[in-house]
Amino acid sequence: MADDGLFPVAVLIDELKNGEMAVRVRATKQLKVIAEALGFERTREELIPYVTEKGGGWDDNDEVLICIAEQFADFLEYVGGPGYASHLLTPLEQLIGMEEPAVRDKGVEAINNIIKQLPDDIIERDYAPIVHRLANHEWAACKAGSAALIPVLYTRTHNPEAQAQLRNLYISLTAVEEPMVKRAAAQNMPEMVRAVNDSAAVSPILHKYVELGWNKQDGVRLIAVEKCAPVARELAKLSRGSELIQKFVLPIVKEAAEDFSWRVRYMLCTQLKDIAQATQLAKQPTDIINIYKVLAGDAEAEVRTAAAHQITNIGLLVSGTREMRDLTPCLSNLCFDSNNHVRAATAANIVGLSQVFSKTELKEFLLPLLTKLLGDESSDVRLNVIGELGKVSETVGFKELGKVSETVGFKELAPRILTAVTDLATDSKWRVREGVINVVPSLAKLMGAEAFNADLSYIVIGWLTDQVCEIRVLVAKVLCELWQIFGEKWAKENLLPKILSIASKENYMHRVALLNFVALVASKGYCSSEVINTTFLNLFSSLAHDKVPNVRFNVAKSIEACLPKLEARAITANWRPLLDQLEDDTDIDVRHFARKALVNCP
Repeated sequence: MADDGLFPVAVLIDELKNGEMAVRVRATKQLKVIAEALGFERTREELIPYVTEKGGGWDDNDEVLICIAEQFADFLEYVGGPGYASHLLTPLEQLIGMEEPAVRDKGVEAINNIIKQLPDDIIERDYAPIVHRLANHEWAACKAGSAALIPVLYTRTHNPEAQAQLRNLYISLTAVEEPMVKRAAAQNMPEMVRAVNDSAAVSPILHKYVELGWNKQDGVRLIAVEKCAPVARELAKLSRGSELIQKFVLPIVKEAAEDFSWRVRYMLCTQLKDIAQATQLAKQPTDIINIYKVLAGDAEAEVRTAAAHQITNIGLLVSGTREMRDLTPCLSNLCFDSNNHVRAATAANIVGLSQVFSKTELKEFLLPLLTKLLGDESSDVRLNVIGELGKVSETVGFKELGKVSETVGFKELAPRILTAVTDLATDSKWRVREGVINVVPSLAKLMGAEAFNADLSYIVIGWLTDQVCEIRVLVAKVLCELWQIFGEKWAKENLLPKILSIASKENYMHRVALLNFVALVASKGYCSSEVINTTFLNLFSSLAHDKVPNVRFNVAKSIEACLPKLEARAITANWRPLLDQLEDDTDIDVRHFARKALVNCP
């Protein structure tokens, strides 16, 4: 019996060295099951050596090594507790020295997780020597791994002399020539600042941080810029935080705006809002506007695109200051940029500035630019503007044009918006048509029923016969939303008379699209039983004799969607006979769906 119980464990152990990588990964994920069966001592003396270097060498597959690190992260209870942590820390130390970053990162993560469970005396005995060995190792990978371990050890070290040694150890990593180590030192700078937590003690480290920000390797500078906001947030907690930010962080930011690598400038763009808030640049509007001007006028389109995505964030940061007007030339240049991606990004963010401009500024600056973008040659640009107008309907109103004019003076935009929607509705790219359909409900709310009926309803209903199935499915959902927005009275007077004509279309897929819409609006409960018992019933009665089986079985499916909204008497009198007719159909699929609907009949 005992042998039979251990047989699955023996199989797992054999699979740890299987020739198939997938089998080894699966078995490695079961290390805890094996360890539980073997017990503490055999796990320490046999299992761990078997899967690590002592068992004939580490596995040659990175995915297996990552699995081992993940298992070891919470494996302490399976080796006998904190007193035996060295049995896990030693192999994890070896993983941290691996060349593959993913393996190295998992090794660091596992060690840091184990350290949380260890008392101070064991940390001093087992963990501290590992950190020092890695930091002083000749291999760059080991040094890079130690950069993530030093902050954790620092927080658990209470001896001032030992803490000073760790600070010097971290500083020594920033001076290593290999870019890998410098990147790791920059990457873990926020954690080190948090661990030191002392203005005087952290200053020498910050001097090295500035050097990393000006390093000749753009990969190092890139990470230094990325970490500006997190470092500044940690410094802000210190007694001389503002002074340290001004002295050590802002120089990196200002230098990055004119960095010779576009990747560094791009990183600054994407992080500019967070950096401005963390470094108190937001309180220095002149500085942030000057930085933004440089980035918005960058020679690389990727950087200008990133700057365009930040236009609203920057506007909100400098809102209410006289420097706000300095933003308008940048905005104008982005709107007239020669690159389609830059203009599209501008169009996707420009409307948000309506929150910060005054009414006069809206009319003077924003309105002409929006008008220009709505007439842009690129469909993506026009689509982005229309989508954004819907999102900020409270400000850039399109509801009752007279009211719009009173609020922000956007009456002039109405013809441009309608022209843009009309053009995009027939765009050759179905993804563009899909984008316009998605903003129709927002536009409908802004326009009101009367304006929508006059200017957009025929376009929306026309999409129900689009050649692309995805469009027909999506517009059915949008028509349901319009039914809900404007109500059943509007639907009976303006929607149903127009869409019911599709029942006579030659293309059977159009008739199916009509039935899908009817089934959807009925299932959502937007329509009354009166509409179902009259208009929909007449439609189903007509299409139940359609020559195409696909139409007929969709009639059965649509009837099933309507049944929960009907009284039993009406079903018996009008609907069951229709389903009985479909149940006798010559097509097997029609009969199937008819029977399925009949099951739900009372």
